[in-house]
Amino acid sequence: MKKILYITVDNFSENNSGIVKKIKSQQRAFLKLGLQCDLLYSQDNNIYINNNFIKKSYNKYYRRLLFFYNLYKYINLEYYDNLYIRYPGSNIFFIKFLKEVKKKKTKIIIEIPTYPYDNETKGFLMKIFNFIDKIYRKQLCKYVDKIVTFSNDDKIYGIKTIKISNGIDIDKISLVENKEKKDNEINFIGVARIALWHGFDRLILSMSEYYKNNQKEIIKFHVVGDGQKDVVENLKRLVRDNNLEKYVIFYGYKSGKELDEIFKKMNIGVGSLASFRQGLDTGSSLKNREYCARGLPILNGDIDLPLSSEQFVYQIPNKDSLFDLKKIIEWYKNLKLNQKEIRKYAEENLTWDKQMRKVANYILEMEEKNAKRIN
Repeated sequence: MKKILYITVDNFSENNSGIVKKIKSQQRAFLKLGLQCDLLYSQDNNIYINNNFIKKSYNKYYRRLLFFYNLYKYINLEYYDNLYIRYPGSNIFFIKFLKEVKKKKTKIIIEIPTYPYDNETKGFLMKIFNFIDKIYRKQLCKYVDKIVTFSNDDKIYGIKTIKISNGIDIDKISLVENKEKKDNEINFIGVARIALWHGFDRLILSMSEYYKNNQKEIIKFHVVGDGQKDVVENLKRLVRDNNLEKYVIFYGYKSGKELDEIFKKMNIGVGSLASFRQGLDTGSSLKNREYCARGLPILNGDIDLPLSSEQFVYQIPNKDSLFDLKKIIEWYKNLKLNQKEIRKYAEENLTWDKQMRKVANYILEMEEKNAKRIN
């Protein structure tokens, strides 16, 4: 059995529930596909492999820089055939770690969650880390065999890519059945750790324009989640300034049965409407996949492969402009797919098993080639 060590710098004890959920789902997918996958991660300033203590780590200010410092001394690199690393950014210690790994003939696969990412950098420390990354990432091509990307790039930093999209554990997401919907009411839902690039302000301002013309259908926007306080407060201010208090509802963070109850009356899921604020044209939002698993059509801004070409996704321009909600209502009412058909698409295309199979296939192909060489 091929053995994989999945390494992430992300701290499992911080407010990273979405990232942790994704990483554990990827690990489970590898296991389902017949590969042994151990998980190395940080928690409470310690480093663990599958809950087993390995070494002391660093606080959040130094972990990004020093995580890989001498880490190879604490891992039996000969035990693993492949390393799958969630990209932390390059620095001298990370490159030295990769160099040591390569001495053992271990295959190295790096996942870059967002690419390009230079325009995402905020804050003084992060700009320093990004500056260091730009210097050292030029050396990745010496050691890295493949880069896993959610973008459409064939190569990144001179390294060939494996293209995947975000996946879901569909068994943990319930179909929205028996919706409490009204004939003259369209309910949008946006679930997120709210940030500027979600672009919820675009929908609110488009609703304001819609209501100025006294349209007969009622449109409501249900905002679920917390996030950047200044962004959330700005959204609430926009709602007050445009007299939309009856039509835009803020729930804060919700999960489990509470979230399921909210979804019962929803018609359309709202994806990222302002990826251009990150300098991105493409995306791979987990929330879009969760909407799809619940059987909801989606309003989206960036190009989200493989979803964007599907009839249950309404694509708006990825720029700072308003959009015509009358056209969206017309599209929704004429949509021929039902909820179960939308969910079926998620089952067949959007699970982590389907996505990580692309990585597993590469690993198994390399094993087969190596076996032929030996023989």
